[in-house]
Amino acid sequence: MTNNSKSQLDDRSRVAPTKASDDLSTLCGRLAAHVHFQLMDHAFLRALWTNLDEIAPGVWRSNQPSPRRIRRYRDMGISTIISLRGGVGKSHHMFEERACAETGITLITVALSARKLLDRTRYLELFDLFDSVEKPFLMHCKSGADRAGLASAL
Repeated sequence: MTNNSKSQLDDRSRVAPTKASDDLSTLCGRLAAHVHFQLMDHAFLRALWTNLDEIAPGVWRSNQPSPRRIRRYRDMGISTIISLRGGVGKSHHMFEERACAETGITLITVALSARKLLDRTRYLELFDLFDSVEKPFLMHCKSGADRAGLASAL
């Protein structure tokens, strides 16, 4: 993936909040985002099940990490996280973006579909990203199965 592509991903991550759960700067926003993350995004289940595995030297895959797990990944030496979920502006992305910023981990967000085959150029971009990203890195989707499984096979 070129630097230009990374900057386009970064630009998309600066979407303005549209409702209370999209704004972590207020107590009400943090509470609404936390409830959404735990219940609607099923984060409470991922507290018990991490689906973490090293698939190649310096390449890890898992399900959606919590901020606590991101701190643990930093301590393991993970320098980059690739989120295959997209979801810029959603609770899972906001918490991940904040935790990565606090820990010094680079976050790259790539929107892959768990249900639709994408154009081949998107998969080729993923290959380019794997070649250029700083290792060790972790890639994840929501459950660590569909998108992370496909990306692991690639």
